Amino acid sequence: MAKLDVEDLEVWQLAMDAVTRHYEVTRTWPKEELYGLTSQVRRAAVSIPTNIAEGKYRETTPDFLRFVSISSGSNGEVRILLRIAKKISATSKRRLSRNWTRNIIASHKWPGRYVVRCATDSKKAVSFSRST
Repeated sequence: MAKLDVEDLEVWQLAMDAVTRHYEVTRTWPKEELYGLTSQVRRAAVSIPTNIAEGKYRETTPDFLRFVSISSGSNGEVRILLRIAKKISATSKRRLSRNWTRNIIASHKWPGRYVVRCATDSKKAVSFSRST
């Protein structure tokens, strides 16, 4: 089996899409949150695909699993930050609708499942993609 590049991994593609969505929604947040909640959401969101890529490019299964696990932690961080934003009304309920929130949360479940799949099939850990 040929090694896949990080851009071929569906979990990385989902993470990149999530970064775009997080940047879009945080553009509408209050300016006083720019260096607080907005910055924290953006940094955590960006760390998801970058950690997946870093683990992939290290090319060892233990490193890959460790970095994908770190990206899962960042996913959890983003989920909590979005809930905080909703709770303190940093974003309108319309802008962060139930469906939109559900889609983001669903995408956040992917890296965790990815780690479990990789851990149970370590031979595919560095080359795994959803379609395999």
